[in-house]
Amino acid sequence: MVELDTTGLGLGTVNGSAVLAPVGFNESGFREALPSITVAFRAQIVDAASVPEPGVLVLLGLGLLVLTAQRHRQRQAPWRG
Repeated sequence: MVELDTTGLGLGTVNGSAVLAPVGFNESGFREALPSITVAFRAQIVDAASVPEPGVLVLLGLGLLVLTAQRHRQRQAPWRG
């Protein structure tokens, strides 16, 4: 697993690379450095899900209340054909 710590980075695209220096070995005593591997990466750092403002939630609640009241009135009103 590879983790990328993005604290201190701004939003946007981050380009980078990592060099891996593998070593091969076994129980018979073989140990030798293998050719290095360069891994290039690109990460898109985006803003996490933002929390709605309290005023937005109040407006949403009022809108739902008005819709519910209108629906209730329509059901209570006698039918006029």
